[in-house]
Amino acid sequence: MVQVSRETAKVMKLPAGDKLPRPSGEVGAALLSPDVIGKFPGPALAVDGDLKVLAANVHAGLLEEALKNADSPVATLVHRTFAHGAPITHKVTLRGKAGVHHVELIAMPGRLSRGKQSRSSAPAVIILARDTTLEQNLTQALVDSRQMFKDLLSCAGDFAWETDAGGILRYVSPIGGFGYAAHEMTGRAAVDFLAEDDSAADNPFTARARIDGAIRRLWRGDGSLAEVMISALPVISSDGRYGGARGICRDITAEREQQEATRRLARAESLSSDILALAGRGLRQRDIVRQAAAIIGEAWGASCAIFLVAEDGLVACDPHKIAAHPNLRPIVAAMTRPDSGGGVRPLLLAEPGDKPLLAVPVRLGATILGVLMVALAEASGNDDAALAAPFELAANTLGVVLDHARLTAASARAPGIDDLHNLHNGADFDRALAARLESAGQSSRTSHLLVLEIDGYLAAMARIDHAIGEAILNEFARTLRHSTRHGDLLAWLGEARFALWLDRSDLNGAVSKIERLKATLKAIADANGLAKSTLSLSCGVAPWPMAAKQASAPALLALASAALDEAKRKGRGQWAQALAAGGA
Repeated sequence: MVQVSRETAKVMKLPAGDKLPRPSGEVGAALLSPDVIGKFPGPALAVDGDLKVLAANVHAGLLEEALKNADSPVATLVHRTFAHGAPITHKVTLRGKAGVHHVELIAMPGRLSRGKQSRSSAPAVIILARDTTLEQNLTQALVDSRQMFKDLLSCAGDFAWETDAGGILRYVSPIGGFGYAAHEMTGRAAVDFLAEDDSAADNPFTARARIDGAIRRLWRGDGSLAEVMISALPVISSDGRYGGARGICRDITAEREQQEATRRLARAESLSSDILALAGRGLRQRDIVRQAAAIIGEAWGASCAIFLVAEDGLVACDPHKIAAHPNLRPIVAAMTRPDSGGGVRPLLLAEPGDKPLLAVPVRLGATILGVLMVALAEASGNDDAALAAPFELAANTLGVVLDHARLTAASARAPGIDDLHNLHNGADFDRALAARLESAGQSSRTSHLLVLEIDGYLAAMARIDHAIGEAILNEFARTLRHSTRHGDLLAWLGEARFALWLDRSDLNGAVSKIERLKATLKAIADANGLAKSTLSLSCGVAPWPMAAKQASAPALLALASAALDEAKRKGRGQWAQALAAGGA
């Protein structure tokens, strides 16, 4: 008799401690020769009721190792086969010296021949095994791959799909997409989700060839439109029949909106720079307005007119370019009222049958200088603020340029001290500089004329509060005034440009002065909350009398101004010397 362990008894549903009868001569009828076991391509062996191996082939090491443990799945299978007297199949996982193996076992009751006479054969259980480790690993790898695919789709926010030959969605990834649950999409024609009426050749959901990155618009579950990038492959059966398509959809709506916003910002900054360039051309206000309207209209492909507030009322620039609108004049009048102040915001007028009309205040701080009117080709999108933003920047820049033109014109008309900065103005500087040159001509000592300009000042004024910009300019002018020596001469030339005559100063002294003024400007900008400001100081230097011994005051000023232009060509915050090489 064979003693049964507690674990084996549980498997065989026997009371613990019961003994199995030894196999009798009636167990099975199969008679196998040891040669048959030896020739089996997989692990094979024969054991008796005591789990003694009667015969085994060269592959049976894994089974023999398992039989050493009376509670192993292989030993339990042997006992069950003896008990039932019938073949049993079982899948087990065996852990041995060679690692973990997944094995499919077939146990059959039989008799093992010990010689030529069957009477001498011994009752046994023959175990044949098939190693399924590779199949199991491949199956698990497939499961893991599908799970990884699902996880990646979930993380990416994309969804996978598959259609049949008729374009009906038969699979949608479990997360669904575009506001739909998976079950809401499955079974529906994929073309129903397309915003366009695509032909069969253009429909990615019925792709007959590989499609990479096709852009389509799909309806979301909430009724809005999503811009989608679709990649697809046709499903072709082994006999060449078309079975539909499968692919991935990715929502790129936010990405495209960001790209469009970036493009609009770049266009707006370019437009602002073009308007800013009008400041240095010595144009009258009306000419500035006319050219600004042309620049804006050309940049945006729109009709544009500007209404400017003047002492004798509103002055219209190119009003014929704007389609007649019944409320046009009342709107302009309301925007430019003296009490309107800083609360005026852009206004979009959309009348049926007419082009959308955008009204944007041209302001300088809280003062309204006029109104920019733009007849748009269309009002794309639902965000009026985003639509108006580039035109607001252009209008604010125009306000700064107009104010600069006003101040420059006033300075040129009235020689004397500028009221705003308490400095000589451009008209008075020529007279005062001529007197200095006459005095310096009687001395052999060198003097220098500096023309200084705050780089990026007008561009900054278009973006920051006007009062802050004025405070920076006034503080810098005050610093210049307080740092001048007896015999020096200082003037404001308009915009953010100053002239400084350094009496009896060599080039080293002039350069030291420039560097100190650069540091001063940075400190002023920081103190006014512009720590990351792009403001810098460029300078042109003209020596006297070395550069031009007989030069007049206007000629010397022209030399220094030309040197300033050379410094600005080298970059921001540089200096250059007239008729000589220089750098910062």
